Amino acid sequence: MQIAIGADHAGFTMKEDLAAQIRKLGHDVLDLGAYRADSSDDYPDFAEAVGKAIIEGKAERGVLICGSGVGVSVAVNKIPGIPSKNFYGEIQWETEDAGFSTAVEGRYVSDVYANDTNTAVADAYGLFNWRMIFKQTLGALKVNEFVRVDNLLDEVYAGSVIVNEGSGRFYESGTPRSFMVGLSASYPF
Repeated sequence: MQIAIGADHAGFTMKEDLAAQIRKLGHDVLDLGAYRADSSDDYPDFAEAVGKAIIEGKAERGVLICGSGVGVSVAVNKIPGIPSKNFYGEIQWETEDAGFSTAVEGRYVSDVYANDTNTAVADAYGLFNWRMIFKQTLGALKVNEFVRVDNLLDEVYAGSVIVNEGSGRFYESGTPRSFMVGLSASYPF
């Protein structure tokens, strides 16, 4: 995954450390500055650069750091198509022998502006997903079965926005409740 990262002088050191950690996790980092701790730089410049990188498809996600954390959030929130808040959390339980696990995932996305004048907005939404996995080992054969339910509460939401769409149809509906069942098997030769 390509992740854009930017920070002003107050967040420069943290940005460098975080970029190194993101690379260790196997992601590509698009560093949009600051490139040194210079007190004359201004956080809106970096917020705009990261926001534009996402809108233009140069990055899938963005990370912004400033002295307070508030300034960059306010600046990037004004860019259509970028939510100011996006949270993900997961609670998982696994048996001691690791033969069974289950988890509930939660995601929250804040309002997203859909046009340059910030008059069209997709409402904030929260989603919950659930999964269950069974694992068996039969000699060298490993078998995994899983069940997954996405959008557990069948929330109606705008899954994406088309920024500045000419006919005013800015919103694409999100996926309704969906079910997935699967099986995988592996055997080393």
